[in-house]
This record gives sequence, structure tokens and C-alpha cells, in this order.
Amino acid sequence: MRRRILIVTASAAALSLIVGVPVASARWTGQTTVDTTPSAGVLRRPGELTTAPRVAGADDRAIVLSWAAADPASGSIDPTGYRVERRRVDDPVWRQLPLTVSCQGGTCTATDTAAEVDTSYRYRVTSLSGQHWESRPGPERLAASLFPTAALVAPAPVHLVSIAVEPGAEDRLLAVGSGGVIAACTADCGTASATWRVLVSPVDRDLHRVVVDPRSGAAWAVGSHGTVVTCAGDCATGTGAWRTVSTSLATGSRITADLYGVYAEGDVVAVVGTGGGLWYSTTGGDSWRPGTFTGHGPGARTTLHSISGPDARHLVVVGSKGFMAGCAFTGSGVCGDGAAGDHAFSPVTYAQSEAEPEGDAVVRDVVWLGPAPGTFHAVGSGGLILAAPAPSGPWVDRRVAGVHDLRSAVALDGVEVGAVGSTGDWVRCTVTACAAAAPAAPEGVTGITGRAGGSGQARFWAVGGGAGTVWRRNAHPSVGWAATAIPRTVDPDVLRRNDGDSLSVPLRPQGEELPATCEAPYLRVVTSVPGGPVPAVAPTVRVRLGYRLTGAPPDRALRVLASTDGATWHEPAATAVSAAGGAQRTMVARYGTDLAWDTGHPQPLGLCVMGGGTGGRTMTVDLLHVDVGL
Repeated sequence: MRRRILIVTASAAALSLIVGVPVASARWTGQTTVDTTPSAGVLRRPGELTTAPRVAGADDRAIVLSWAAADPASGSIDPTGYRVERRRVDDPVWRQLPLTVSCQGGTCTATDTAAEVDTSYRYRVTSLSGQHWESRPGPERLAASLFPTAALVAPAPVHLVSIAVEPGAEDRLLAVGSGGVIAACTADCGTASATWRVLVSPVDRDLHRVVVDPRSGAAWAVGSHGTVVTCAGDCATGTGAWRTVSTSLATGSRITADLYGVYAEGDVVAVVGTGGGLWYSTTGGDSWRPGTFTGHGPGARTTLHSISGPDARHLVVVGSKGFMAGCAFTGSGVCGDGAAGDHAFSPVTYAQSEAEPEGDAVVRDVVWLGPAPGTFHAVGSGGLILAAPAPSGPWVDRRVAGVHDLRSAVALDGVEVGAVGSTGDWVRCTVTACAAAAPAAPEGVTGITGRAGGSGQARFWAVGGGAGTVWRRNAHPSVGWAATAIPRTVDPDVLRRNDGDSLSVPLRPQGEELPATCEAPYLRVVTSVPGGPVPAVAPTVRVRLGYRLTGAPPDRALRVLASTDGATWHEPAATAVSAAGGAQRTMVARYGTDLAWDTGHPQPLGLCVMGGGTGGRTMTVDLLHVDVGL
């Protein structure tokens, strides 16, 4: 199908902004290249320049410029012509445009028909006399024609399997899952107003575990086929970028096992996975070495699921076949380094024979409840709960009646351990005892994290038990687990094409009124409008939406809201809906002065598309373009 390009005048796309740039107010008395002397006076400057989008068709590329023929306060000599110039916002060079200027009734207009889509321009106009005399140019104005730079649809499946809390006074969470997804919560994480978003991930392989180094704030995640990714800091806010880490060994080979556990402390990183694999790095992931075991090692058919401890010299590794090994020593070095005998992992000891896991048991997770002397807790299948004062043991049995399966645990420093299982099991342990907690956790939970709170009111968060869901629970016994849906990012390039590709947006049921604010289900997009040194203005924003709305008349239930802060949403001042062939329709929305913002800075512009129809139907969107003009 032929690619159709939408270009709008100074505003309409996925976000845009219009900016005015003031210039010096000094007047020129004249400057000419001919041997004539001007009559006394000053050449008048152009009046206020505006840019207005002209949304006429899918291939329209016009930006309409208009200005007063002269600023009455800027001189006495009337101009006989005008020079119109433009530059891209990223190009300092002004270029004159060969435009036809028409002046009627004291207003002049010119139309730039060569503007390119997804581009931001600044324009300025200069008065001329006899094509030689000049005034200083009038104030610049910006016209932006932009597509979305980010897009997401909610609700949609984002399968998360592990979650961790970032250090600091504020709640910040990171979660990872299938397809390399990395999600973050940056605000109000313990409430229904939690701000979750999906970050840009450097990988598309499944991620199985994420941890945050409480000392440095660096985050590490591991996954299938030796995948290791890291972020140096500010990871949940999106300020810190995620990158892949090479897992090459000194032998020239690389780690290819599926990785399920990771420990990080400064430059020390240890990962575990299939094939009884343990590898560690003391260089922040720049180089790797295999870890060592003494006695009964994990074996080639054992999968190691977790590695944890208070520091790199006191660690425990657990896995399938009931495998548990510990390492503890004083001095320099790290666990797993076979250079000295006491640096290797060795089998743990048990206080009583019935505490030892059976051969088919899977020990899923291990955590350390500090501060020193502290207690290690290991959890697993069959409701397994083991505790020990040191990595080597002795480990004692703390199983709780009625608990069937535990998959993940979190230790809240000096307070308690919380553990959850796939069948809804929910256990909380102190240093001395464990007990089933109520109400039960959601079924299918695979990861848990938490933060100690005041007056013993700990906060817990869990993932799994529902696609695209994070479960949260404050410790008050009368409050249960509550779910927060995670939006799914989509490729914003789909919204550029208008060639048959589309995004599927869930509809609200027939008869349900569309909300006045942005609420799921929705398509949400954002783009950034360039800034300029001018005061706040109210830009003219036009949005073109190409869509099919099934199960209801296309103009009955459709709303496109706009926002400059992601919180307050505005209805368009006017809309027009037209058929574009078959069931395909185009809606053009124009927003008024309520979208005023400070154009002196780059400005995000968000759009929220919601529709309504019969149950189970969807709206398909294949174009969303924003133009902004002043």
C-alpha cells in the first residue's frame, strides 16, 4: 500500500509547540545598496508573526504565516515588501524562502508549502523598502509538525517475574520479565496512584531476576542465554540508561546458561543458573570467572536459582535437587574464588535430619535478615522454609502447616522476612519464627520485594499472578493485596504510516460514558516540543487521528484529550470527523488557550485516545500526528 505522509502547518502531530523569540527593539534608520537617500523616518517592522496549521489532507505540507502589515509603533516609512526566512531548530543558519506574500486589510500572509513532516522550524519576517531597505526582523515563531516519540496501550500484557526496591527515602521499584521488559515505579508506589512505566530495555530475551545494590544504587538483571544487563544509578527514574554486559570468560567462551540469580555489591557481581553454573566478577562485569565448590557441588543437572548474603564474603547459593551451599570467611576476597580453600562454596549442615530438603525439592530463594548477627532464610517447593545463623548452618526447619509452595522471599532489614508462592501462599518470619499471613497472596506470584515502614507497617510488592500486574500490600492486617496494571509500550512508528498497520486499543463497553480524564483502556502518546526564549503563550495545537472504531458509530464514542503535564487533560475546542474510505475515518481536533505553557523550555505534550463500543470490540489506530503553531 502506498505510504501516506501527513504534514501539517505549524501544528498537528503527536505533540508540538510554538515559541516566540524576541529580538532587539532598536530601529534601523536605513541601509541600502542604491544611490538614493531615504526620506526622514524609520522603516516600520512587521507586526506580530503567527504560524497556523492548515490541516487539509493527508499529504498537506503547508504552514501558513501571517503578520500585521506594520507595527504602528515601529516607524513612519511603510514597507514595500517582506523577506520571509526560516531555519530548523537544530540549524543556526537562516534561509530565505521564495514565498508570495499577500497583504489585504492590514494583514499579510504567506504559505510555506515545502515544510517537512516531523520537523520543527523557526520563522521570521523582515520589512523591506524597494527590496533594499530593511528593518530588524520581527519576533521569531516556531511551527512544529511531530509524530509521537513514545506510545503505550493500557491495559495490555506485560509479564513480570521479579521485582526490587531501590534504596532511598522514596519508594522506587524496578521489575523485569519476559521479552526483556523493564518496568519502573517512580512515585506513590504504595498507593493506587502509583506511577508505573515501561523503560527502554537493551535486550529482548526473558529476564528472570533483578536486584539493586543498596550501597551504590546500581541495578542488575539476569535472564536467558547468559543475559546480563545493568544500570549505574537512578534506574527507576529513567535517568540512568540500561546496557548489556558482556559475559566473556578468560578461556574465550562466554556464559550461555539461563541465569536465575544475581548478587551485586560495588564491583563484585555473581550470577547463577542452569547446569549448576556460578560465575563472578570483581570488575563490575568487565571480566568473569567460574565460581568454585568443595564437597558435593551442584552437578550439571542442577539449576541454581538464587544467591544472596550481607556481603561478598558471606553468601548462600540454592537451587534444584535440594541444593544449598554456603561460604563465609574474613579478610579480603569474594565467595566463589578458589584461590583459597575457605573462599569456595561448600555444602551446608543441618540441625536435624528432617530439615534437609528432599532430593526432588527446589529451593527457590534465599535472603539474609540483618543486621548482624542476623539470620538466613531459604524457601522453596513443598512449603520449604529453612533458617540458619550463618551460611554454613546449622539450618533448621521452619515450615508452616498448609503452605504448599514458596517461590520468592524478601528480607526487610532488621524487621522480618516475607515470602510468597505460586498457589497464593503468604508467610512472614521474624528472626525466631514463621507463620502464615492473611489475607492470602494472589496466585501465580513469582517475585516479591518490600520496604520496612514505621510502627512495623512494612510495605510489600509482588509480581506475577496476572499479566501486566504489580501487587501491593501495606502491612495493616485488614488490608488485602491490591493490583496495579502496567501499561505496555508500543512502537510509535506504527502511528506514522497510515498504510494499514495499526494499534489495537480496547474500547469501553457500550453505554459507558467516556471519562473526562485519561483512564485505561487508552492509547497514550507523548512527544517533545522544542523550546525558545519567549514568555508563556497559548499555541494552536491540531491533532490528526486515523482510526477504525468497531461496534459503534465512529463519531459516537471517541475522545482525544491533550495534556502538558500528564495529569490535567483537556478537551479539544473543536473537532471534525471525516470518512477516509470504507470504515477508516480521520478526526482532527483543535485545542484552545487552555493548553498554555512556558515555551521558553522544551515541553512534553501528551495525547490520550479513548473509544467506546460493544463488549469485546476494539478500535484500531494507524495514524496520530500533531502540529503546533502560534
